[in-house]
Amino acid sequence: MGGQICATALYMVALAVSLFIFMQSVYAIIISIFGYKNPKPYAQHPPENRFLVLIPACNEEKVISGIVKNIEHVDYPKELLDIFVIADNCTDRTGEIAEACGANVIWTNSAPGEPRGKPHAIRKTLEQLPDYHKLHDLLVIFDADNLVSRNFFTEINSQYIDTGRPEVIQAYLDCKNTRGVLPYAYYMNYIITNRFFQAARYNVNLNAAIGGTGFAVSTQYLWENGGWLHSCLTEDFEFQVRTTINGKRILWNHHARIYDEKPIAAKASYRQRVRWAQGHWYVAFHNTYDILDAVFRKTVKPVEALTTLLYMYSMSKPFQVLSTLAIILFLVASGGTHAIMSNIWAITFNINVFSILRFVYHYLVLFPISAWKDQGRIVWVRELLWALYSQMLLIPIGIISQFVGFLRFRRQNMWDKTEHTINVP
Repeated sequence: MGGQICATALYMVALAVSLFIFMQSVYAIIISIFGYKNPKPYAQHPPENRFLVLIPACNEEKVISGIVKNIEHVDYPKELLDIFVIADNCTDRTGEIAEACGANVIWTNSAPGEPRGKPHAIRKTLEQLPDYHKLHDLLVIFDADNLVSRNFFTEINSQYIDTGRPEVIQAYLDCKNTRGVLPYAYYMNYIITNRFFQAARYNVNLNAAIGGTGFAVSTQYLWENGGWLHSCLTEDFEFQVRTTINGKRILWNHHARIYDEKPIAAKASYRQRVRWAQGHWYVAFHNTYDILDAVFRKTVKPVEALTTLLYMYSMSKPFQVLSTLAIILFLVASGGTHAIMSNIWAITFNINVFSILRFVYHYLVLFPISAWKDQGRIVWVRELLWALYSQMLLIPIGIISQFVGFLRFRRQNMWDKTEHTINVP
């Protein structure tokens, strides 16, 4: 009798996890429908807003000149741009090169045992600029390896004015390098996400996701909330969730673009994705109650909360497969009933078939459309085959990194830096 009760309880667990994965797939397909339409337009406005640009950089002497010189050539009045490179715990010539290129440099250092990394560098820098909310309207954060489109500040300025000065605007995340299996896989995922997740959510008035770079924040909103308080390994995701919980807006800009360097080697990709997974799980576990409470307090719409929760736990697919297999093995070892095991097999099979269909839909339908509409290029059959091959190589890295990140989610103070080497004039 006890064995039957235990088997039934395990069956319910497997069912719940599988249904959650199914909800994620259904949501991804439904939201993608709204990405077929171009993002909602906004009127153009003359330059008005003052930008504070922060570029955190730890030993980035190979690439720092690229982003600084790049910003010097944007089509926005230079008197409305203040560029600060944060030379954070640098032991190379990052700061000197940035100064030679015309940027202001703020040097930050961490004492032995003190947390390091991008979020801590941003916090320390804003503490050294106490009047940033009076001197600037928007704070923009770039990574040292980035390049930006010439119209970046012009588009952000116009959208900010035309949409009632939202708290955050995230720009289109493009790729600096696409040659090679892993960079191409990243490229595919990014351009699909840009149109069929980010722009799609923007079209139905849901908050965009903050991508870690190329986002503009109202300095007044930041100052009123005590500055940069987010310090986990995915400080951008933490900021996104807390901004949503506060009932504030995060808009998407499809025209201002950021070009980001993607990992070339599997080891670098793995380390980066482990860091992302660590931070992602940390944010999910520490904010689930708060977002549910925000719905109860009516500061967040139920649909916003639901879609945020689905995104917060979007890395749970490997755990669905692992937990289901573990339950089946347990039932087999303990003599579980044939009916329960058959039901679990049937549920798992159907959910995974649906996930495969979603995979095909994403890469054989959404990818060519994204490339055509947003990159101005046609994807032929040969490239589609290469695309599927690149994704199949990236998937194992993603699965392993999610498990490792889950096991390490409490460790948020050790920043594992990604090496950048591609410097484009």
